[in-house]
Order: sequence, then structure tokens, then C-alpha cells
Amino acid sequence: MLKRTITAIIFILIIFPVYLFSDTFILPVAVSALSVMGVYEILKCIGTGKIGRISVPAYILAAAIPPFVRLFADRHAFLAVYMLIMMAYLIYLLSCGVFSHGKLDVE
Repeated sequence: MLKRTITAIIFILIIFPVYLFSDTFILPVAVSALSVMGVYEILKCIGTGKIGRISVPAYILAAAIPPFVRLFADRHAFLAVYMLIMMAYLIYLLSCGVFSHGKLDVE
């Protein structure tokens, strides 16, 4: 219980300045860092964290998407670009699964 309390206090001390400067570029950078950590955990859980052709594009997308949300003024244009990027990434992942010849589990 003490470990969780200390972790919560440290998290609050880190998140409070991010919240104060949320109108600057600090918030997208913090969200990018959290996104990369989340992708790392997911890839580690499904066992593909050490496969570079899968993990590197996932890390790049996780780090790049939050700042791009901040840069796009027109939300409709952002959604169109985002959908194109995600479709291209999905096709890439499916092609990795097809061309790995049984070495990559696609479950």
C-alpha cells in the first residue's frame, strides 16, 4: 500500500506541471511519452516487443500522433490523415503477418 501511495504522489508531482502548461507543447510530449510506454507494455504482453519490424513503427506512431493533434487546426483534415495513416499501418501489419511464413503469430 505504501508503494502505491508513493507512486501516486510522484505521479501527481509530475502531472501537475504538465496540467499547468497544458496550453504549450508540454502536454502533447507527455501524452506521447505515455503512449510509447503503453505500446511497449502491450507489445511485451503479446510477445512482439523484440520484433523490430513490428515494434519500431508502433513506437513511432505512438510518439508522433499526439503532437500532430496539436498541430492540425482543422479536425476533419486531421481525422482524414489519421485514418489514412492507420489504414496504411494496418495493411503493413497484415503484410508482415502474411510474409513472415509462420514465424509471426497473428492471433
